[in-house]
Amino acid sequence: MIFHNPEITDMFDEIIYIQNILLNVNELNEKDTFETIKNSFLINSKSYLKSLLSSIGAAFYSRPLKSNFYFKIINNISEILKLHFSSKELLQIFDFYQYKYLILHMYEIGLINIQSIQYLSIDDSLCFIYFWPEIKKYFPEYFEQQISLSLYKKDQIERYSEEDHIYYRSFGSNEHPLALIVRNDDINEFQNIISCSDFDLNMVMPTSQYEQCEFVFDQTSLIEYSAFFGAEKIFKFLYLNHIPISSKISRYAVAGGNTEIIHLIERHEISFYRCLEIAIEFHQNEVVRYFIENGFLIEAPALYFCIELYNIECFIDVLKHMLNNGLSKEAYGWALSDSAALGHADIVESLLYLPNFDVNQEHLNGV
Repeated sequence: MIFHNPEITDMFDEIIYIQNILLNVNELNEKDTFETIKNSFLINSKSYLKSLLSSIGAAFYSRPLKSNFYFKIINNISEILKLHFSSKELLQIFDFYQYKYLILHMYEIGLINIQSIQYLSIDDSLCFIYFWPEIKKYFPEYFEQQISLSLYKKDQIERYSEEDHIYYRSFGSNEHPLALIVRNDDINEFQNIISCSDFDLNMVMPTSQYEQCEFVFDQTSLIEYSAFFGAEKIFKFLYLNHIPISSKISRYAVAGGNTEIIHLIERHEISFYRCLEIAIEFHQNEVVRYFIENGFLIEAPALYFCIELYNIECFIDVLKHMLNNGLSKEAYGWALSDSAALGHADIVESLLYLPNFDVNQEHLNGV
């Protein structure tokens, strides 16, 4: 192990183990997963719990089709979380733009209160629009003031009734009828819908405030959407119907991690430039290894993606590679400041134990 402190080695071994369990949770192993987490030493202190929450957040971000499993895990440890974290602290751990659907669940089970939501909404329009029914109920004067001052907020709120807004919000998905069909890779229902009308298979999925995945939030084609969600049957249907494939498709396929879709795209000789970082971002670690085995260069951005998306397994592999090939003091400084800014105290501590690097040296930011 590259770290001189055995406690850091043990901590990262446990985090990697838990992260792999989270990424691979399913209906058959969910009970074992819950028990493993409850028995992990990551629930024994606030600092370790922060690492566990970051791991749950990373899994939630990278495996959107498994959201309900992560909701259950949060439910199972909710009493422990209440002992260690305030509502405000939880909102600091989870960025609203990336985790609004998870934040909604934590609000519904009482981990996050409406006062914290209202405070965040002062500077965050998305938060105000997403939680407008609750804000209207508990802060009516503030609600009226906000929609009178912002035509954008008013227009967004008036798009749907309160009942419809709450309904669409509950799915964490684009409200377009095809969205859930693609997510479930329901090829029969997909074919039924497109056969009933003059359907454009080249369509772009409409922007939706309810979509939990920011990666497909805007201007994503139907075939790109299917690649992102690993909808192999629907992707192949579109592919065999000669739907044009843009240069962006590789990013969506790598994020989705379906190797069959990735290999189909490779046949078109489409560039996978910077897709190593996408694979790291979405914890597609088998794809990361595949890229490295096929000669992809490991550069500083890969390390930053490991830190930002809390991919600890790749963090250690990439860091080890960069140390063996000459990790620059600039890259080290950026990694240290980024992990500190993101609140990853465990990564900060690990970087401080690297040999031959001075924490007081100045890097490109002058920090």
